[in-house]
Amino acid sequence: MTIFDRYLIRLFLKIFAVCFFSMSGLFIVVHLFSNFDEVMQLADRSRGLPQAMLEFYGPRVLDFFDRTVGILILTAAVFAIAWMQRNQEMSAVQAAGISRLRIIRPLVVMALVMMGIAVYVREAWLPRFREQLVQSAQNWKEDEISVNYFQKDHRHGMLVKADRLELAQQRLSIPVVQLPIHLSPKVRRIVGDSAVFLAGDGQRPAGLLVDKVQEPGEVYQLSSIETRQQRVIYFPGDTPWLESQQCFVATTLTFDDMLFGQQSSEYSSLRELIATAERPTQWFSQATQIAIHMRVLRPVVDMLVLLIALPVVIGYTEHNRLLAAVSCLGFVGIFQVIQLGVQSLGAAGLLGSPAFAAWIPVFLFAPFTPWSLGLLRR
Repeated sequence: MTIFDRYLIRLFLKIFAVCFFSMSGLFIVVHLFSNFDEVMQLADRSRGLPQAMLEFYGPRVLDFFDRTVGILILTAAVFAIAWMQRNQEMSAVQAAGISRLRIIRPLVVMALVMMGIAVYVREAWLPRFREQLVQSAQNWKEDEISVNYFQKDHRHGMLVKADRLELAQQRLSIPVVQLPIHLSPKVRRIVGDSAVFLAGDGQRPAGLLVDKVQEPGEVYQLSSIETRQQRVIYFPGDTPWLESQQCFVATTLTFDDMLFGQQSSEYSSLRELIATAERPTQWFSQATQIAIHMRVLRPVVDMLVLLIALPVVIGYTEHNRLLAAVSCLGFVGIFQVIQLGVQSLGAAGLLGSPAFAAWIPVFLFAPFTPWSLGLLRR
């Protein structure tokens, strides 16, 4: 590693650190003043305010780093080159016979290092703090969390909801199970006082044990509901191990599904996401299958954006800085719009397989890489 490489790496790291801490600090300040009373009350639920702030905002800063690392890498690389050009250092280095491709090599290496750190944070750290990340300042470290959404079991088409989730006992308060008409034309929903998820054993599959059933009435007189020779709803009329006011709902959903919902796919590791493919959970839809492929492609996409945008800045900054800035921002904006549009169309099933939908942005922009790198040979 030459002196020039060390100089450029230090410059890159300085700019990266300034941008990251400035943006994350702004995020904390905005969130703090938007939830000032709730954040001040965090001290009562932890060992003092500093400890509470660390526990609450620490995982969110990691999540912020994971979400912004691509744009931070590009920003740090662009500003490092712009700084050298402003101080006429780029001209001096090129006059010494060093090509532009050789100049950006340490920036590409540092970009790979930062992407590796982001992958480690995404796969090893964020899943550990999944429960903290889904809790807001209003319900931080409370024993119960309110739920205002339904989770769907795609295997049987049922919708499951609860008023509140009791974290310690992993219990649902006032559970509601909506049954599709093809499953039961008579029983449309099941409502109880509480419910708990049970693992499967020899006499029943995994599912939800509903206690003190309020709806339907006289549940002990009902017969269990079956589909395709598989029992889905167990009623006490023909199930000896159930009490008179209980019923059992066989489902692939778990307590974590109810607690994390769609955010489970955001804060799960890639291995956990792939494992969920073996069971039709609520969030494992076409959109989440695309998200799994995008998780694998994310370092490739970030590097592709860097290799296209950075040469554009280097090639045009010396002559027209405004054109370079507009070109860089325009490319990043177009790339993001196309990526979001492809994800939306792929989630609607309009682009074929999830893998194809995830690869479309790479197929569209990878051919521009030789052209952009060619700008450095001028």
